[in-house]
Amino acid sequence: MTEFTWRKALFICCMAGGILWFSNPISDYFFDYLADPNEMEIIIAKSWNKTIDSPKPENMKFHAIAIGINAGIDIIVKGTDLLKKLGTDEKEESTIKATDRESINNLRQLQEVFTYFHSKGAGGERFMNNKELFAKAVGMSKAMPGAELYVGGNAALMAQAIVQASAKNVHVLFGGMVGPGLSPMLNRRLIVPSKLKAEEDEYHIILEYVKDEKWAGHVCPIASRFIFSHDLTNSRMLASEKFIDSLKEFNPDMVVLTGLHLLEGQPEAYWKRRLAEIAASLAKVSTNVPIHTELASMANPAFVKALTERILPMVDSIGLNEQELWMTCQANGGPHCKPEYELDGPPSPGVSNDIIHWMLQQFSKRRIPSSRLSRVHFHTLVYHTVATLDSSKWRYGDSSVAAGARIASTQSCGVHSVHPAKVELRLKSTIPLTAGGLPENVEQPKDTRLDYSNPIISWKTSKISFFMTPVLVCQNPVKTVGLGDAISSMGLLHSGYDK
Repeated sequence: MTEFTWRKALFICCMAGGILWFSNPISDYFFDYLADPNEMEIIIAKSWNKTIDSPKPENMKFHAIAIGINAGIDIIVKGTDLLKKLGTDEKEESTIKATDRESINNLRQLQEVFTYFHSKGAGGERFMNNKELFAKAVGMSKAMPGAELYVGGNAALMAQAIVQASAKNVHVLFGGMVGPGLSPMLNRRLIVPSKLKAEEDEYHIILEYVKDEKWAGHVCPIASRFIFSHDLTNSRMLASEKFIDSLKEFNPDMVVLTGLHLLEGQPEAYWKRRLAEIAASLAKVSTNVPIHTELASMANPAFVKALTERILPMVDSIGLNEQELWMTCQANGGPHCKPEYELDGPPSPGVSNDIIHWMLQQFSKRRIPSSRLSRVHFHTLVYHTVATLDSSKWRYGDSSVAAGARIASTQSCGVHSVHPAKVELRLKSTIPLTAGGLPENVEQPKDTRLDYSNPIISWKTSKISFFMTPVLVCQNPVKTVGLGDAISSMGLLHSGYDK
């Protein structure tokens, strides 16, 4: 064969390869196959560090942060072990049906709700109405080998995460009811108003499960946890007014409000009244001070609708995972999530982006003139997204989403920095930015490809800025409790807000 023929053949092969590269999904995995085992993870982690550590103007940082409301002590145990101790034998286990409920009244319902979340590998939280059964479960949990007691409650966990990651000139007020057992567990730098000291502690039982664990005929796909409690202090939001009142003297430059989901376990008349009262309290906070609220597991569509309609317009930012995103969307008629649809694992980026876009249209000043909502921080297993209205005061969406993804990798693995050998990239290289759920008059973003050396993907749609990054998923998680709280905490701490 002549030299010309060889060159011609090589040219044809290159052209054919290029066509295959851009048209065939196999290209998504091409570099994964050729690269060193942890090369992509190393490149992504280094890029995150560079983005997070880039200089920010001093006047855009937060120096006085107030965080409330829910707090208590978490008892962390292996979920299936506790259920067996409470009286679940093998014969009974085989008859358990995976069923979700708004609250739990007896052991059978606890078994069914636990199985529901275990079978999905999803995190959940429900109120137990049965005081006697819960007290029995607390006693058994504390006595179990390997049981661990930790600071509990979204607010307490966020306060701990923020104060530990902040310089000493950053002051953090914690506005939750603090009992005698919780008090010595909290970081000494946290400021706890005297009117928020309690005589007794509230306990939450954390039932953890691991990937591939078998229970009631199901195999758990992802490590996570289910939480239950008989927590009257937090489920009635008894600290909310005291927390808001304490802001006058503290003078914060950011407020974080959590625990609203716990109201769901109360009678409808009660949670309707409390949501209205809390919304009225939030109206007292200056519009120059951003308010962030962290959502958590909910099951009652009527409650979710009332919470989102009452509270979201009163806050500037929300943090939530796929379950809360899905419930908010279903309860309010958003795209992709009709009431009969069930969420089966993390949604694709295109689906979640469409819902986030809808949320910032539905609950912001674009539809409600008095609304403050202008930022959404969405976190799921394999990727995170931060979206902000361009007209808002929020800044540094790139470092915010990177900081959240980094803490997800480190905290779940129990390490201080990303350990490439312990994590893996699960997000495919070709990423859909929409799933066809955007309004027709809105510019439709096109699919994009992940650049490992610049893993934060940013784009704009109808004057909303999106920042998305993959998560380096811990292969063998050592702790799942409080992960979402840590993600949102770091996202807020590394964001900026114009004064």
